[in-house]
Amino acid sequence: MSINILTYAGQRGFNYDESKVPKYKLIDPAASITKSDEWPKKRAEFFKLIEEQMFGRAPEFDEKELKITGQKEEKLILGGQAILTQPSLHFAGSELTLLIIRPAKIASPVPAFVGYNFNGNHTVHPDPSIQLPRGWVPRTKNKRATEKDRGSSSSRWDIKSIVSEGYALITAYCGDIDPDFHDDFKNGVHSSFEKPAPNEWGTIAAWAWGLSRILDYSEIEPTIDAKQVSV
Repeated sequence: MSINILTYAGQRGFNYDESKVPKYKLIDPAASITKSDEWPKKRAEFFKLIEEQMFGRAPEFDEKELKITGQKEEKLILGGQAILTQPSLHFAGSELTLLIIRPAKIASPVPAFVGYNFNGNHTVHPDPSIQLPRGWVPRTKNKRATEKDRGSSSSRWDIKSIVSEGYALITAYCGDIDPDFHDDFKNGVHSSFEKPAPNEWGTIAAWAWGLSRILDYSEIEPTIDAKQVSV
């Protein structure tokens, strides 16, 4: 038996002085473009590179497969200044419950802010009718939502100002799309698809994919101006 020992002679010492770092000129990725009609092709290349090397390619979705329940149940909050609804979107074997708070005294449709919350819809506002997420939630005992957490993140969402300015808020718990812990993609929307390949969607891409489903909903919801939605 023979044993080969490899010795690596690395550069000695380290540089902690940024002023001694030599200049480096970044490559201009658009340098090869000389005409405006060349941009669409180059843009597609950039898109594919970012999609496959950074976030992962998400599956296609047919909007006709989006099913909605509970959208007709309304409740007045904020002293009658706002209307709260909680429609549930059903797609890819999953259910995503939205929390929508829109102005009560402004004619629809209204523009909207769309964004995820990271601890559950019930943490956005303390109203007791807001549904608790049924799955995994972070920073809680037993990783489950509880009544005591209602409104715990309300400072992050200035709902009164949003509504008073004539906007709606549409939010959803990101964990309903994909819980933010390592589960080998066995929960959330990934569980309805084959295990992702190295260049396919991970958690961040899944969250973006879920936001796209919310935008799909906004296009058919008569109280929301889908052309004026900020994500």
